[in-house]
Amino acid sequence: MFRTLLFSARRVWSEGIRSSGTGVQARRLALPVLAAGAGVLLYRSVELPRLPPLTTNLAWAAELEAAKLPVGAEELRRLREGNARYVAAQESVTTAVENRGDLVDGQHPFAVIVTCADSRVPPELIFGAGLGEIFVVRVAGNIADYATIASVEFAVSQLAAKLVVVMGHQNCGAVIGARTGGSAGLNLNKLFAHIMPALEGSTPDTPLADIIRRNAVVSVQDFTNQSTILSEAVRNNKTTFVSAYYNLDSGKVEFF
Repeated sequence: MFRTLLFSARRVWSEGIRSSGTGVQARRLALPVLAAGAGVLLYRSVELPRLPPLTTNLAWAAELEAAKLPVGAEELRRLREGNARYVAAQESVTTAVENRGDLVDGQHPFAVIVTCADSRVPPELIFGAGLGEIFVVRVAGNIADYATIASVEFAVSQLAAKLVVVMGHQNCGAVIGARTGGSAGLNLNKLFAHIMPALEGSTPDTPLADIIRRNAVVSVQDFTNQSTILSEAVRNNKTTFVSAYYNLDSGKVEFF
């Protein structure tokens, strides 16, 4: 099934490039197919493909739920179960002192979580994970820059992480700042530049949550488009990237 989806999406993509006037539409058709089959988009063109409407992105969630991920399915199940415990306010995080000694000589996290530096978004609590269970990379706006890309490369190439989740969250201040515009200083402006593609095609009436979700999708693309290590890991079925959205009010994580 997975191989068939990839083959179909690549054919639609190629035919779209050859056919004048229909390339954008064909590429948009290819995007959700690739996402459902592999959980990530891989292209070798210099220009990033235009994202499909966000409603299409969210429709991937149902397909992802039903499909068998090439790798990372078990890890995704563990994250879902941990989050369910968190939402239900069940005690689940292991903080026993004796666990520290077991981790001195090495770590074997079962998943990577790339998320915002926001103080309201603690990944270990959200996913009910204990010491050494998840490899966390945090930066405002959960963007893919040199430092975060290198961090994920380490987790995938050195720790054999099979699942990478890029998670945005409700009322993300970095996305709000990028949307507001204006100058926020040299460093923040550089950070906002990574978020700007998620604003493409939006209007003042576009719900903030939609832009935050799209920003997570953009970051997934950036991680694989800008890293040979990560793109090859996905291509060789060694890891899978998934986007997610954390609801501050309910504690629930949506994967898409």
